[in-house]
Amino acid sequence: MLDFFDDSGVLDEPLGRVGFVLTGLEEVEAMESLGAALDRVLSVKPSCDAETVRLCEWLDVVAAARNALGVMGEDLP
Repeated sequence: MLDFFDDSGVLDEPLGRVGFVLTGLEEVEAMESLGAALDRVLSVKPSCDAETVRLCEWLDVVAAARNALGVMGEDLP
């Protein structure tokens, strides 16, 4: 599971984190999308990190993370 990457629990149980880490359903949906994208990448089981970031599925992770940042009001560099 993604607990290794997510100490806050927002990827494992986003709805349960509203009021603690997340502020509403829009953020919940963004975290659900990010978690699903990460699950797809992790299910491929590449041999190293360099392989992971070259997967076409990795683009979905990046897009979901950018969306989550935008929903949460963070500016992208």
